[in-house]
Amino acid sequence: MNLKKILGNMGCAALSTVAPPFGGMAAAAIKKVLKIPESSTEEEMARAIEMATPAQLLALKQAENDFKQQMKELDIDLARIDMHDRKSARKREEKVGGFTNPLIAGIVILGFFGALAYIFSGKVDISGQAGALIGTLVGYASAKADQVVSYYFGSSVGSAEKNKLLTKSTK
Repeated sequence: MNLKKILGNMGCAALSTVAPPFGGMAAAAIKKVLKIPESSTEEEMARAIEMATPAQLLALKQAENDFKQQMKELDIDLARIDMHDRKSARKREEKVGGFTNPLIAGIVILGFFGALAYIFSGKVDISGQAGALIGTLVGYASAKADQVVSYYFGSSVGSAEKNKLLTKSTK
């Protein structure tokens, strides 16, 4: 499973910043809490989180709070950085144009809904191990469809930022 998604689901969005420039700090905090080697990959960290004890999960949440505090002390707004990252990707698409991104997005969305329709049609045996595999694949397709929708229509973080700006503009 995706490390960022696992951490996001746990309410540890700040620690999900495993990419530069703050990824090293976040990854080090995760590895320290879970007592896994420094050389651990994102996949290994994700597996360690999935097998973590309740005490480790609590310590991970504390590491999240400590990481947020460090970022605050350094006057770094992770949500704004994330927002600007998406904004730059959208600007790049506007500048370059073309049909590649919309084509891929369409394939992902159509593929997701097509897979769901096929499964619900009853033509697929969803019992046993086949059902588990199908569930995993549909979950993966769902996550990718969610990314497409977030890219084109924004995410809840972007919506929250927009709401703040609208509130300020009406005062």
